[in-house]
Amino acid sequence: MVIKCPKCGGPVKLFNIQPVGNDEVHLIFLCEKCGAYYEIRVRREKVHEIAPMAISAESDIKELLEKRITPNEIPPDTPYPIKKVVSLKTRAFIPIFLERIFDQPPRTGQEISPNYLKSLGIPDPYATRLAEFWRERGITRLYKFQEEAFKTILSGRHTAIIAPTGTGKTEAFAIPSFVRAIHLKHQRAENPIILIIYPTKALARDQLTKLFKYGEIFGLQVAVLDGDTPLSKRRRILARPPEILLTNFDMIHYHLAKRTKLGYLFRRCRIVIIDELHEYYGAFGTHVHYILKRLRRLAEKEKKKIQVVMSSATIQNPEEFCSLLIDDRVTIVSEKGRKTPLFVLFLYSLDQIHRTAAEILSTAIKERIKSLAFFNTRRSAEFTLYILNRIARREKNIFNKFDLHRAGLPRETRIQIEKDFREGRKYVLIATPTLELGIDIGDIDLVLSEITPVNNFIQRSGRTGRRGRPGSAILLLRNDDPISEYYARCPRDYFEDVSVRYIEPRNPYIASKHVYLAAFEEPLDEEEIVIYNIPREIINDLEREGAVIKIGTKYFANGALFNKYFARNIRGSDKIVRVFYNGRVIDEREAIIAVRELHPGAVYVNRGVKYIVKRLDLNLLKAEVEKAGPDYDDLYTRPLYTYSAVPLGEFTIRETMGTILFHGRMKVTAIVDGYLVFREGQKTPIAEYPLETPVIYEYETYGLVFRAPKLPFTDKELIDGSYHALEHILIEGTSIVTGGGSEDLGGISFGSTGVIVIYEATLGGNGVSRLLFNRFEKAVEKAYKILKYCKCPSNTICNKCVYSYRCGNNNRPLYQPGALMALEKMLKGEKVEDADKALEILLAIEKGIV
Repeated sequence: MVIKCPKCGGPVKLFNIQPVGNDEVHLIFLCEKCGAYYEIRVRREKVHEIAPMAISAESDIKELLEKRITPNEIPPDTPYPIKKVVSLKTRAFIPIFLERIFDQPPRTGQEISPNYLKSLGIPDPYATRLAEFWRERGITRLYKFQEEAFKTILSGRHTAIIAPTGTGKTEAFAIPSFVRAIHLKHQRAENPIILIIYPTKALARDQLTKLFKYGEIFGLQVAVLDGDTPLSKRRRILARPPEILLTNFDMIHYHLAKRTKLGYLFRRCRIVIIDELHEYYGAFGTHVHYILKRLRRLAEKEKKKIQVVMSSATIQNPEEFCSLLIDDRVTIVSEKGRKTPLFVLFLYSLDQIHRTAAEILSTAIKERIKSLAFFNTRRSAEFTLYILNRIARREKNIFNKFDLHRAGLPRETRIQIEKDFREGRKYVLIATPTLELGIDIGDIDLVLSEITPVNNFIQRSGRTGRRGRPGSAILLLRNDDPISEYYARCPRDYFEDVSVRYIEPRNPYIASKHVYLAAFEEPLDEEEIVIYNIPREIINDLEREGAVIKIGTKYFANGALFNKYFARNIRGSDKIVRVFYNGRVIDEREAIIAVRELHPGAVYVNRGVKYIVKRLDLNLLKAEVEKAGPDYDDLYTRPLYTYSAVPLGEFTIRETMGTILFHGRMKVTAIVDGYLVFREGQKTPIAEYPLETPVIYEYETYGLVFRAPKLPFTDKELIDGSYHALEHILIEGTSIVTGGGSEDLGGISFGSTGVIVIYEATLGGNGVSRLLFNRFEKAVEKAYKILKYCKCPSNTICNKCVYSYRCGNNNRPLYQPGALMALEKMLKGEKVEDADKALEILLAIEKGIV
């Protein structure tokens, strides 16, 4: 029996059953399409006649409904934004957990005075000027971590400052560095003495005013040098270099390699400050690792030693990560306190996450709650903007009160968006992770975030609760991924599962380019290869390819191959697909993403406008789109794809948990051969289309291969579903072990062979699979815990805890009990037959289930 919604005609399903006395029950029905809900009372014996299939299908959320937080249960000191969201009468989400965190403020030091600052190593007259400057602004004490940072940096040691947002990290690294610059200036050091490096041009310019004022106190010049710096300003910088230069690694990379005058300017630096350190991980972090090697090597050739100072709000493994990034020992200075407490609310989304977010944000606009909504990908942010635009067409009071902030927007557009939000003309900003950085957008009442590792969430939440007020932050859990299901039932574990940062220095795609450039900048000798930990296999590969030529003990770069090895882009792949609409470029996407998002027939959203992809040509790196008609208003697409993986070269091997793990380079081939069409609010597709010509993309990366335990099933679908589910849970469910997730990793299961591949979804690799290789036991333990906690409806297998919303096979087949059984066998250490044959089997197989 199908019940249709009187409002929109969409399918209605039973949402909840509540007993009313002994004879009746209260039934709540939810429309999957428009979110409307209906309530009726019936006699108990009539329930199964009305909705025979609905009861078992919907009872899996019974436990979460029992956890629902009501307005009466909220503590009186809870901030208004949280109270308002909990009080909403909606069937789009369930408020399931509220926690107050960061009750302890940062530890404070002594009262600021000239003598006190002198005791920290700041000489007069600067100590007197600084004390007066802070006193005028109401700053009477430093924090303990700032005192410690002053002493450590002034000693010349490499230092990393890890402290919450808004606690004065800029002062902690800038003041002692400026003092050191004065000492170095007296020793006739050439300018620029300090390079302060920010991950974005916008952030550097945002911080310029503050740093300029501190520069004035110390009699030091401060300037910005980036891609937006006009030629006239560059000439002034070259003629009279300032002591302090704000820049980015893109500029350093380009000008060192091109051996320009600016490149020779960068070589003079004695102190490198890296702010927002947590941004430099994965492939981008690997680029930075080698750029720092090149810069340090060139400086040390001129007998100059560079001190590196780093700063971040959230890194779980600072000593390990910082030492790996700069290839040297680092002293850690840390603080965990926050100025004001943070109230965190978990919402379990019953609807699509974009629709749920749009509903909350439309309420925030009506209530004038300044809100910042974070999404992990551009696609998610764009879809949320599209839905909010649609709501605004019905509800005029929210029209033009929100916007989207993401990378790729024109600078003038981005600055205007920030200004409109800061000055109150916009009440909501939908953002990608770019706004996790400290760009000034004014006070924020509420931060809403799609589920993300807790350190990212805390970084995002640092935007709310300044000026002495408690912060409000909402974590939006999905209803279609394992880690959301787990945290919905074990919310306190979320705050314990802090993920780590990672890079992959062995990435051959990145390492070969930078090692070639190092030899091009100055010939490399054998001693330097050892001193700077340059992988010997990279040198051998470059020599074999004729990119470097050995003469005596030195390696000289073959200048004829410069264009092959120099890549200007260090933030992604060199292969960028341009998106054309009516002959005009409207967007750019990396090829590895374009394969899944810009295949023919795909629904693609840009700046809140829906388009249909007509053509994708990976040879020309070009996609053509047309505007979607009204029939597509509530439709979206998902690609259907298969992957294959072929091992390349030598693999690292280790035995554990009854099997053998292999880690090394591999060639991955993605084949998109069709797509599904969905209607918003519905979980089953309304159509499936094949592609006339499949989209094929190949790239080399790093990955992990192992053979899972044999399972006692004879049905092929159960076997395939078990290993497919195991692959999903090891990727989706263990991001807290690796710090990566489905954006960084992909997986393939190869049916009854039990072979599973987990590969890095980045050209050349990003380091996540090596972390999984090293922490495999923890990943298996976490995956087991997630599935053990999963509570399917009685007599059914829902597979929700092994779903992946990125699955290229539409989550088919899946068999959760089989995955749990395999994990149990691994935890017991049961020996896997022919575990050592995993790579041989992989070489013999064409495609697997993703």
